[in-house]
Amino acid sequence: MRLRTDHKDIFKKFAEDALEGGMADQKKPKVPEKELKDGTKVEMEHTKKPEVAKEIAEDHLVEDKNYYKKLKIMESAAFDKAFKKAISKR
Repeated sequence: MRLRTDHKDIFKKFAEDALEGGMADQKKPKVPEKELKDGTKVEMEHTKKPEVAKEIAEDHLVEDKNYYKKLKIMESAAFDKAFKKAISKR
């Protein structure tokens, strides 16, 4: 007896949910495309898989639609502080 495996269904499931769990899984997010694209780029620091980075970005954006805008401001402020500290030591 031979078991049939439908690889298309397995691939489809993986493609839809590359990262199990998270806020985006529960809410089917409608997030701004630009924010999702920017967020995916940021999350690529943590993974080599674009589909995983996209899901992480979706999770963050579902929780806070301004997540990446706030992150950019926070990182910019931290850089400014570190830069001023480095200059003051000269």
